[in-house]
Amino acid sequence: MVLVIWMLSFIGIRCNEDEAYTSIKAEYDKEKDAKIIGLTKKYHDKMLLYPDVTWDNDMVDIITVCTNSNNSSITRKDISITDETLRKRMNCLILNLLTTYMEGEEQYKNSIGKFFTSDNVTEDDFKAAIKQLKEQAERSEAEGFILNRLLYEEAIKVTVKMGNKCKLTSDQKLEKVKEHFQKLPFTTVLTNEEDKTDIIAYTYIVFTIGNKRMKSEIVKATIKRNKEQIIHNLEEYVVEIPEEMTGVRKEKLKAEETSKGKKQTGVIIINYNRV
Repeated sequence: MVLVIWMLSFIGIRCNEDEAYTSIKAEYDKEKDAKIIGLTKKYHDKMLLYPDVTWDNDMVDIITVCTNSNNSSITRKDISITDETLRKRMNCLILNLLTTYMEGEEQYKNSIGKFFTSDNVTEDDFKAAIKQLKEQAERSEAEGFILNRLLYEEAIKVTVKMGNKCKLTSDQKLEKVKEHFQKLPFTTVLTNEEDKTDIIAYTYIVFTIGNKRMKSEIVKATIKRNKEQIIHNLEEYVVEIPEEMTGVRKEKLKAEETSKGKKQTGVIIINYNRV
């Protein structure tokens, strides 16, 4: 009897899921004038990224279209904001993450703040900033701020590229970060607004950039009541952070190359002191 009930329940879920997909696919096909953008990516099964659309694009409209297995009706949400507001929002995020302390945050962000607000920093300042950026990335995700997690990882990438002997002024460092962040993919976060049951959700997004209309692919996600999510069939967005070498390692590598040039025999052991 229990098995029969479970089977009927499973069939019902699949029927609802199929109905939801059919519903959103019909809506999707109406967007005939919209070009399909490159593949959407996911980040930690919590956020969607659209690599063909960046924060500095001249956006006119941003529309999200959603449905789910509990209610196959279509929900369209206009999340359009002006280009100027988009850029200001990103710049505010940068300042909040890298130079501003909320109450109780100073102990976690003082090294980050020092690196980005000082004209003269040491190699130790650089290492301390990288360490805190990594810690803040982890803390942000644990506290539910997934976009902050991504931005801290991207900040690590930019900081590492500046190098442990960075001679840039504080303004120049922040400008480097701003330039990098404005080129990041636009993002949206999936949420279970009903919050009463597990759902299968389908969504896509339509962008109007200048006079071009574009749409993403349809994305499927399983969103559970306990906030766990699975975004199906998408490649993970990975922040590729270059490895940074300390001055000590560079000198040892240089010594090794010199030794090889002289065709000396023997083994040189290099201690890789990574940040």
